Amino acid sequence: MRGPEFGTGPLRTTYSSGVGNNLNAAIMNRKIVYLFFLILLLGCSKNPNQIAQENIEKHLKSIINDPSSYEFVSMTELDTIYKIPYYKERVLDYERFVKRIGLALERKKEELGTALSDQKKGEATIKDLKYQVEESQNFLDKNIKELQAYEKLLESSKEKDIKEIKTVLTIRENNKQGVKVLNKYYVSLNNNLTISSLN
Repeated sequence: MRGPEFGTGPLRTTYSSGVGNNLNAAIMNRKIVYLFFLILLLGCSKNPNQIAQENIEKHLKSIINDPSSYEFVSMTELDTIYKIPYYKERVLDYERFVKRIGLALERKKEELGTALSDQKKGEATIKDLKYQVEESQNFLDKNIKELQAYEKLLESSKEKDIKEIKTVLTIRENNKQGVKVLNKYYVSLNNNLTISSLN
């Protein structure tokens, strides 16, 4: 009678099952560890609103009358202004404005032409009309330059280019008389969430 052979029969099945269970358990434990660290990492990372708030608060505490009296109240969600929509709107505004100025200038020129051909019109009236035409022309030229500048900015802008990021921070702070007051600060931020202007 032959004894059991290694690697055959029930002995082999038991050995394979034990290794598989251990391997599956090791893989599962590793996944749990990875998941734990991922949750921890996401929990510790700061969102843009938090970063912006910290930058604004740090700046405010360096300029307000009594930094120790600083109390955070609220901050609006960040409002991202993209260059292309912003410059498109400016271009359209200036196009309409330039058109209106041009029409007004043409009316002034016609009025001046009528005055020059009318002998009853005095020199003072003609001089005043000439001045109005000149001023209107200068105003038109200035706005045409503004329009052209915005057209160039629009042309050079790329999709998703950010012009500025806006928010409003409300705090309580002591004024110069030591009285706690509620103040709002209108903040403009750069792409990296540092302050570009604060009012």
